[in-house]
Amino acid sequence: MTRKNSRGNSALEFALLLPFMTTLLLGTIGAGFGLLHNLEVIQLARDTARLYAKQAQNINFALQGTQDILVTLAGDLGLQQTASGTTPNVFGTAGTGTAVVYVSEVLYLGQNLCPNGTASCANYEHWVFAQRIVIGNPSVDSSHFGSPSASIINSTTGTITTANYENNATAIANMTGVAALPTGAYLYVAEATGPGVSVPGFWNSPKVYSYAIF
Repeated sequence: MTRKNSRGNSALEFALLLPFMTTLLLGTIGAGFGLLHNLEVIQLARDTARLYAKQAQNINFALQGTQDILVTLAGDLGLQQTASGTTPNVFGTAGTGTAVVYVSEVLYLGQNLCPNGTASCANYEHWVFAQRIVIGNPSVDSSHFGSPSASIINSTTGTITTANYENNATAIANMTGVAALPTGAYLYVAEATGPGVSVPGFWNSPKVYSYAIF
């Protein structure tokens, strides 16, 4: 085989392999970005839950300053704070940003809180929401633990009154698999959803979700 023919064969082989190599390269890049976004969302959920559990230190996720901390923690996920100055926003803003964070304070209604059972608490022996705050764009994803009706959530603090979490059906939280704590004990839950990465034919993850509980 002459040198000219050898070069021609190499060029043909390269041309045949190029589509496969390009797809593989794009898929690898997409998988890398997808993994990065997964790690960012997981870390955001963990950091938010850790901060949320420190409410005794006056950390209020309804206010702009605290929401700005989450925006910084979210990096390039596209989370946008939805409060304005000292004006609280506990419901998020649909269409704002490409990420959302839900923070929820939940407790278990046992006999100590409801000594008469369902006669005094319709939600007896259920996990219930005592607070719900949304930061970012709720149209990105809904809470995987349930959504209390906006009508029972205080629009300034995100809190839910005792009467409502004891009796309103929408206050029940879906905490399947979570062991009941001593009645009256609180769990602090943070859920985060951000954009994923899609590479047609190779990688399809339009959004990434994670949660953490403290």
